[in-house]
Amino acid sequence: MQSKALKLFQELVSFHFSDTTLEALTLVDIERLNFIHANAVFPDKNDVRRKYL
Repeated sequence: MQSKALKLFQELVSFHFSDTTLEALTLVDIERLNFIHANAVFPDKNDVRRKYL
């Protein structure tokens, strides 16, 4: 289930990548990163999240 959700996020990022405004792309990408963080199982997930936000 999570792999399908991640694939959908990646498709949404790709879809919005060529938008003239960055709002939708930014929102989708932040939601993607939040989803990854919520489902991550590695010990330094907070550090990795801060690095990419």
